[in-house]
Amino acid sequence: MSHTPINWCSTDVALLDMDGVLLDLAFDDHFWRHALPDRYARVHGLDETTTRARFADWYAQHHGTIQWYDLHFWSRQVGFDVPHLKIHERHHIQVLPGTVRFLQHLKQHRCKRILLTNCHPTAMRLKLAVTGIGRHLDQIVSAFHLDDIKESPSFWPKLEAHLKYPPDRTVLIEDSAANLDAAAEAGFAHLLHMSRPNSKKAAQPHPDYRSEPSLTALLDEARQSPHNGTGCECTAPTPTAPPH
Repeated sequence: MSHTPINWCSTDVALLDMDGVLLDLAFDDHFWRHALPDRYARVHGLDETTTRARFADWYAQHHGTIQWYDLHFWSRQVGFDVPHLKIHERHHIQVLPGTVRFLQHLKQHRCKRILLTNCHPTAMRLKLAVTGIGRHLDQIVSAFHLDDIKESPSFWPKLEAHLKYPPDRTVLIEDSAANLDAAAEAGFAHLLHMSRPNSKKAAQPHPDYRSEPSLTALLDEARQSPHNGTGCECTAPTPTAPPH
């Protein structure tokens, strides 16, 4: 797998994961590891040990499936309104460093910015409303639109048929190694791993993919690409699709 810099001038499309790339994964870690189990324990009168064991079993059972991301599924599982709890915990939602400046740079150089997320549409709309990053995106695709998830090899042919992106001029930026593995199997050439999706934890570079701790590092590289009349003619039309 190539660890060389991306030629951003020859990149027409950037597929960007949301949680862990644009937004701080600290919110999701807090919600699923603490906020949701704690509320469940209070609602059902359970002790911490029993609650943690039950959630560990549920998470192990549903990890890697679309149910893992389905807030309505989890509402049925725990017996109360999970989206409402997300709203209650929304003050933890944060944008990662460099996100807005990186998206603005891509727009300036006519690279289409597509949010590509496994996040349930209800949670996705909440996060976009809280952070305002939707105004910096050209298109949004939730895995629920395709009834599949990025970890699955079957997801990527569906996405290509849906978006009709040029594979050789598209970059995928992800914090999930499983998603990158599936995309690599589908033939993606330009794959980037974000090694510090949670700002409260240390970076964990991936040995098989080029890893960067934040979009700030990619922004520095993109600024040094041969744009602005220094040997590259970027003639692709400016994207006009509004955020969803």
